[in-house]
Order: sequence, then C-alpha cells, then structure tokens
Amino acid sequence: MFRTHSSRQLPETDSDVNMTPLIDMVFILLIFFLVTATFEPDPGIQLERATATHTNSVPSESMRIAISANNQAYIGGRAVDRPQLERAVRTFVGNSPQGSVAIVPDRRADAGTLVELMDLVREAGIDNVAVVTQAPAH
Repeated sequence: MFRTHSSRQLPETDSDVNMTPLIDMVFILLIFFLVTATFEPDPGIQLERATATHTNSVPSESMRIAISANNQAYIGGRAVDRPQLERAVRTFVGNSPQGSVAIVPDRRADAGTLVELMDLVREAGIDNVAVVTQAPAH
C-alpha cells in the first residue's frame, strides 16, 4: 500500500559555508566598538609636558587634573579653584574609592603647585597619584 522508500533522489549540494556575512558582521562589530569607545583626551588646555625617559601608562578611569604654566588647575578643560578641586576629588573618591589621579603639569608650572595638588589628592584618600609626562622625541 504505502511506500516507505522514495524513488526520487535529491541532488547533492555543496556544503560550503559562505563567509561573507560573517566577515561583514565582524567589521560591523569592529566599527561599533571603535565608535562607542571612549578615549581619554588631554585635559582640554594646551600644555608643554615635561619629558621623562621612564614612563608607565595611566589607567583610563583615573581622574585627570591639569596644571597650566601659570599654576592654574583644570579639570575637564575648566579652571577650578582649590575648594572646587577638593570637592571634585572627594566626589571622585566617593564614586571610585580605589581610583587613581593623574596630574598633568605644564613643564613651566611650579613644583610647589604640583606638590600641593598631590597632597590635596592624598588627603582626600587617594594613594595612587601619577604625574603625566611625555616620552622624549627620538
């Protein structure tokens, strides 16, 4: 009555995997991550950084404080006075207790201003304080 075996044969097909959609997706993901990545810009003011032969990288999630040639402190490109700076550092400590602070001094800034800022940051509870320099040109 019923046949269980079909007499028709299906044509053989190539079992190649088309890589084009996969490569397209990889490039789309790459572009997505490049566009959405946050890169830490310099502090927003023109500085002549001091050079140093031995350098380490600074974590990207660190707070950056710039010191201009006239010893003015800047956070995010905005000039701040000492009370504003203290508030900003304490807020940063509250949000990121294990965070670090990177101080970016102009090479013409006074060493005393740099030391004062380092003390202010350490008094706020941050032990990891870095001074940002640039590598010498070869």
